[in-house]
Amino acid sequence: VARHQLPQAQLPGMQDVTFEFPVHDDVELRLRPCRMSGEHEFYEVWKVCAASDPILCEKWADALDQLSTTRQAVVQNAMNRLALIPPIEWAVDIADLDELRKTMKMKNMEYKATAHEVVDQVICPATFKTAYPWAIQRTRNGKRATHFVSHTWEESVMDFIKALVKLNLIDAAFWICFLALPQTWPSEELGHLLATPFQSPFYVALRDCREMVVVRDSKANL
Repeated sequence: VARHQLPQAQLPGMQDVTFEFPVHDDVELRLRPCRMSGEHEFYEVWKVCAASDPILCEKWADALDQLSTTRQAVVQNAMNRLALIPPIEWAVDIADLDELRKTMKMKNMEYKATAHEVVDQVICPATFKTAYPWAIQRTRNGKRATHFVSHTWEESVMDFIKALVKLNLIDAAFWICFLALPQTWPSEELGHLLATPFQSPFYVALRDCREMVVVRDSKANL
């Protein structure tokens, strides 16, 4: 039997409820925010409960409904907020990148941690409550980008930050996709944001930035 305390950020109003349920070897039980709004993890637990405890199954079904409704409202609020801020202003500066580096160290992440790992372990948990992009959550009103950054998600984020710092660009602000885009939106909403190529945040930022920076990596030749 496994006991899990539900995180407040995932299930508002039920943070004090603890569930017990049989653990099946073929089901990974993870209760944490993720970029697909957390529904996948809850659904896996709910399937296990359904086979053994109808009452518990019903509680989880209600929890899923509540999570879905609450999450939709949070994402909609973030969408409304982003509509007021031009994509060119979804940028970060060296101080923001230094804060990201410090957070990675506090979480004891490996130096070679990739953008995939940083998004899962740093960006998603940090932005889950607001559904904002990390860049907007840092600045609230946005920061106008001067440099559009192209890079690979397979590189070490620590090396990536070090490369941008070495450029010694005074007063530069960088448009970096994994920090500029909302990483906790459901795929449908994120798809709508990126659907029209010549109106997408990528196109607008690349068009309006002063310069483009390509960060090469030993794992990928861009």
